[in-house]
Amino acid sequence: MYYHERHLKNHYNPKLSRKINSIVKKGGKIIYKKVFETCNENDSLLKEVSLINEIGCVNLCNLTNGGEGGDTYINNPNLENIKKKISNSLKNSEKFQSAMKSKERSIQMSNAIKNSEKFKQTVSSDIYKANMSIAIKNSEKCKNWYEKVKKEKLLCGEKNPNFGNTWSDEQKKSLSEKKLEYYKTHIPYNTGRKFSLETCHKISESRKGKKMSDDIKEKIRKTVLEKKPWLYQDVFYNKYIIKNSQSNEAVELFGRKGVKEFFYKLQGHTKKIYKLFGMQEYNNYKILDVIAHCKKSVKVNKKSVIPLKSIENTQKNEEIV
Repeated sequence: MYYHERHLKNHYNPKLSRKINSIVKKGGKIIYKKVFETCNENDSLLKEVSLINEIGCVNLCNLTNGGEGGDTYINNPNLENIKKKISNSLKNSEKFQSAMKSKERSIQMSNAIKNSEKFKQTVSSDIYKANMSIAIKNSEKCKNWYEKVKKEKLLCGEKNPNFGNTWSDEQKKSLSEKKLEYYKTHIPYNTGRKFSLETCHKISESRKGKKMSDDIKEKIRKTVLEKKPWLYQDVFYNKYIIKNSQSNEAVELFGRKGVKEFFYKLQGHTKKIYKLFGMQEYNNYKILDVIAHCKKSVKVNKKSVIPLKSIENTQKNEEIV
């Protein structure tokens, strides 16, 4: 009750402080009168509201209609003007500006933000990561850096920080296991991503003329068989061993389809290829031997799926040949 008179210098209500100062200067005294007494705070706040309404807020020194429990800052009608005055006074003060620009202040602010739970939740979210990656890629600094790297070749050869750094099999396995566990609960960044026609054209041009060795093809086939066995199916073929009479080079081909594809790549057509299957010579090539029931795992395509051939059909084809 005596708080207002004691804290006149730093009072939150300037209207009330001016009124008390004017009474004291004239030689008057503040008269305190008890109107209502209770132990419940809510009842006292309700009584305050009713008395202010009876007398009128214009005739009193109250800033609001009461019932806030002493918080007259948030519910103040002149809150925006008060905020502007405080901000202007802080901007013009040299102490505040020097304190805000100091390294200690920046370290305190960064530590407080990093340790906050809201910051950790937002940073760990996938949406935040995706937005940050898009913002960084679209920034001018990042684009200029990429152009500089391409022109000057800053990350090529010995200039690359990972030059000569080879990973062991254990490191590769550990990284693959970590990624597999991560993507069980997280959505991959490239889901639903579609390449434009320009990027597809660039990729096709960059890969033209490049051929994978047979060892690499076999490794890829084995890894795909382990991870996605449903993409392959076992097919029984007749293995044709064909020899060139001029170069004496022998070629092993699976099934008649494989033989046709081989000659189509050589000459662009398969006219009169029936001579070869009739045990005659065709374009300096001749069948030396036919091995039946050869099993081969073939990748299944959606457009043309190769049906499984039974052993009986292979035997019939062997009799025809």
